[in-house]
Amino acid sequence: MKQVDFDGQSETFPLIFVSGVNRQASLSVYPNPTKRFININTALPILQASLIDPSGRVTRKFNLSEFSKAIDISEVESGSYLLFLEFESHNELVRIVKN
Repeated sequence: MKQVDFDGQSETFPLIFVSGVNRQASLSVYPNPTKRFININTALPILQASLIDPSGRVTRKFNLSEFSKAIDISEVESGSYLLFLEFESHNELVRIVKN
């Protein structure tokens, strides 16, 4: 996958594939893009959430126990990230843009 920034610089990253994704679960992640907080609403309990940078490195891990959460990513550098959400029955990946 090739990412091109607003300034024209580009970088190529390997694709990340997640099997067993279940799109039937109701999931809402907002605002996106964001400067500080990511709100996550779902009908299922989230076991853990991880923020992954474009190189595939986990930059932050969040332990969640409720159905609706706000995650503070204000200390993370601006850029594109993947939010990896672990549920009991499946996993979800959501692209997040931090301004």
